[in-house]
Amino acid sequence: MAYQTNTSLSTKYSRFSQQGAALILMVFILTLVVLAYTVKSLNGNDFRAKEATNTSQALAEAKAALMSWSINHPNTPGLMPYPDRNADAGGYDGLSDCPGGTTLYSHLIGRLPWKNADYDNCNVLLNGLGKEFLDGSNEPLWYAVSKNLVHIYSPTSDPVINPSMIDNPPYGAWMSVYDKNGQLVSNKVAVIIFAPGLPISGQDRSGGKADATNYLDTFDLQSGGGTKSNRTYSSANEDFYIGEDTRGVRSDNTVYQQPYYFNDKLVYITIDELMAEVEKRAAGEAKRVLQNYYTNSSVGTSTKFFPYAAALGSSSNPNQCVEGNLQGLLPTITATPYACTYGYTTSPAPNNNVACSFSTVSSISFTRSSGTYGGSSGACTLTNSNATCRCTGVGNCKTSGGTVRFSCNACGVCATTATSPTSSSGKGRFSFTSTGTFSSTSNGSLTLSNDSSGTFTLNSCADPALSTSASGLPAWFTSNGWHNYIYYAVSSNCTSSATNCTTATPQLTVGSKAGVRSLLIASGKSIIASPFASSKASAQSARPSCDVKDYLDSAQNTNVNLVNGGGDLVYDAINSPRGASYNDQMFIVAP
Repeated sequence: MAYQTNTSLSTKYSRFSQQGAALILMVFILTLVVLAYTVKSLNGNDFRAKEATNTSQALAEAKAALMSWSINHPNTPGLMPYPDRNADAGGYDGLSDCPGGTTLYSHLIGRLPWKNADYDNCNVLLNGLGKEFLDGSNEPLWYAVSKNLVHIYSPTSDPVINPSMIDNPPYGAWMSVYDKNGQLVSNKVAVIIFAPGLPISGQDRSGGKADATNYLDTFDLQSGGGTKSNRTYSSANEDFYIGEDTRGVRSDNTVYQQPYYFNDKLVYITIDELMAEVEKRAAGEAKRVLQNYYTNSSVGTSTKFFPYAAALGSSSNPNQCVEGNLQGLLPTITATPYACTYGYTTSPAPNNNVACSFSTVSSISFTRSSGTYGGSSGACTLTNSNATCRCTGVGNCKTSGGTVRFSCNACGVCATTATSPTSSSGKGRFSFTSTGTFSSTSNGSLTLSNDSSGTFTLNSCADPALSTSASGLPAWFTSNGWHNYIYYAVSSNCTSSATNCTTATPQLTVGSKAGVRSLLIASGKSIIASPFASSKASAQSARPSCDVKDYLDSAQNTNVNLVNGGGDLVYDAINSPRGASYNDQMFIVAP
């Protein structure tokens, strides 16, 4: 019996051992399955992460390359190439495909061109981007560009690219980019670069000439509002969208309508972003020419000089240097004698005025022959026992009752309404003085009765204009109006009337850096919407203008008196942060 019992126990033990081994094997197999699934999942996540990283890198590099190409354009900095489209014989051949005729919006979307060759035989030979950019799925990047930034072939013309186009684009609004919820991100988009990703939802890219429908995507929000599409370009302010990758959107997602197929990635360049860099290019050209001007101005070291500045907003002698003027615009035109006019009308009466830029004259006065002024404001003061109102800039003088009788604007146009020219009493007289010399007098001042009229001429500034020769300012600088967007200041001891630029301490201060000889400020676009710059309070800036506050933005940059360069000579620091209400960029020409 003992033997039989042992046999039974052995049989049971053997059965339990077999069951245990089977259980262990099952656990092992399940572990392998779980491990394999985990590894596969990890590999998939790693692949997607790597793909996303490569796509982000490609988009960033392509944006930088395109920005560099545009900013350094030899003929029109800021110009952009046409996309590489599938309509020509070469299909997607890496070349920028110009339309040859009328530019349609359909010509403005395609692949990002990159080859160094002609624009589809349009005779615009330029360097290419030098590299074909591929996203993480090995697809070439796509590209959409605003019509405002491409060469127009019919009729042929390049856009005039300067800060004025930011708010006044020549061919309509800029493009717009929206986020995944349909909220506007920017409506000042100049360029968009897309990573199309892998084909989804039946996209067929075979044959090498598939259109945008097979590369770029669409989606709809649950709340409606129509299809959000990256595939079409049919109007100046075309909308493009930042969506979510379809692989990260579950079928029960409540934001998007199902089925949801979207995997576009994109980066964009705003016109503000582009223009800020083109401004640096323009200021760099002006700085180079001013440095050459100084070097070649004189043989003697101590007698080298920079040119006097041109007057702001001058209509009679634009961009011509004004003798003694230390702040204003760049003098790019050879100076001619400066006209200063005086006249009166009887309809509407009275309207007596004198027009002389405050960069040309030191002061403009009106003296009443009877009665006195009761008060003054701005850059106007009372003299001669309050019978004379003397203005050196914007301001006015009033009667004791508060009626304005004499006033001047920033352009140096002054007018009196004190009495009618035909009045038998109370006639006054204008007078104005200048550090320059009038051709009609030897003492630099004139006094006029208010019942006369005439034109008086100052001698022209003797400084040569900035060169526009091969070694001077490039043709695009003036043809695109950059001479009206670069503000210029020079120390008085570094002008042609001084002989101590290298021996005396220059007077300009830029941030914490004192002793600066010459300064350029890229003034950027006019600030026409809130928040306004601190110098402007709640007033919009407009150009051309005789008021420095319509060009520069901060109180520090605008607290100057443009009467022959007097007043505060301290400016903001280099690299001061830009923002919605401040876009000045300072560049020291010579420390």
